[in-house]
Amino acid sequence: MEISLFYLCHLLYGGWATYTVHLYHALRAAGAEVYLYKIGPSSGRYRDFYGVPLRSISLSEANQVAQPMLITALTRKQLSDGLSLLEGGARLVVHDHNEKYPAIRRLFEKVRPIVIRAVNQPQVPHSVFLPHPYKRVYAGPQISTGEWRGVAISRVDYDKNTHVILAANALVPERCRVRVLGAEVRKYWWFRLRKEFPYLGSQSEKFPR
Repeated sequence: MEISLFYLCHLLYGGWATYTVHLYHALRAAGAEVYLYKIGPSSGRYRDFYGVPLRSISLSEANQVAQPMLITALTRKQLSDGLSLLEGGARLVVHDHNEKYPAIRRLFEKVRPIVIRAVNQPQVPHSVFLPHPYKRVYAGPQISTGEWRGVAISRVDYDKNTHVILAANALVPERCRVRVLGAEVRKYWWFRLRKEFPYLGSQSEKFPR
């Protein structure tokens, strides 16, 4: 079975990106042949997307790829592209209730969007709940031996309240601290974390992208 995934988002890190990669691997593990696309002007160009080949194609090409089609992320800037794919039979993943764009709600009865959080299903009409798939990609000795009690892999940003974790870390012994490993948003680091937690550079993990 062939499945086409569309990542209609400019962000190359964060929850939408990691969900897309986890889903790609989960579908391949289930035996599907999976293709990952974005819609852009550089048709035919590939880039590495966390180990997954992400191909750029035009909108006209997108409507000719293998079915079924699933949009794993959709931003307002590419809403028209998403609408075209939805009208062509694609399904849409809704990550939270803030993504219920009025322009596409009329299509929900036809395409039945997928929600990855059960709490959002009542808020998204005609939706189907499919839990977020995960592929374990890290099992270092720090975790298996209990050296690290916990890690935070969410984006380091205002809306993730990473400063709350860091403030709590200051109240417990080092062996009990949560290691912050997510990709940082530079403005948040510069204007909030750097001033509030000056020790961070020497006592915390670096933030890899």
